[in-house]
Formats: sequence, structure tokens, C-alpha cells
Amino acid sequence: MHLLLVVIFSSNIWLLLVVEVVVLVQELVEEVLVDIELAHLRQLLDKLIQSQLVVEELVVHQTLPHMMVQEEEPAHLDQYHLQVVVEEL
Repeated sequence: MHLLLVVIFSSNIWLLLVVEVVVLVQELVEEVLVDIELAHLRQLLDKLIQSQLVVEELVVHQTLPHMMVQEEEPAHLDQYHLQVVVEEL
């Protein structure tokens, strides 16, 4: 009887250890998955930032020549025409 109790008790300990190991492995896998997801999100953010910089550069290159043309117009524009020019920009 005593031997049976020792076997049952030690089986329970092993079972508890196995459960604990499984829980630890699950937590590690979740952490790795979160790290992978964060790395992917960082890459996407970097791509978005690069795209934004490219778009801003294109806007500057598109707007700058237009602004230079506007500056070459005669200086006798009245308030209405100046407002139209500003709204176009």
C-alpha cells in the first residue's frame, strides 16, 4: 500500500512537472510569436515612413515649380487673386 501511494504521489509530481513544462513552453512560444509580430509591424512601419517621405518629396517637387510660376506673376494682383493663388497651393 505504501509503495502504491509513493508511485501515485510521484506520478502526480511528474504530471505536475509535465504540466508546468508545457505551460512554460506555451508562454515562450507566445513571447516568440509576439516578438515576430512586433518585428513585422516594425518593418511595416518603416515602409510606411519611407513611403511618406517619398510622397512628401514628390509633393515638394510638384509644388515647388508651381510656386515659382506663381511668384513670377505680376505684383499687381488684388486680394481676390492672391486668395485664389493661396487656395491653389
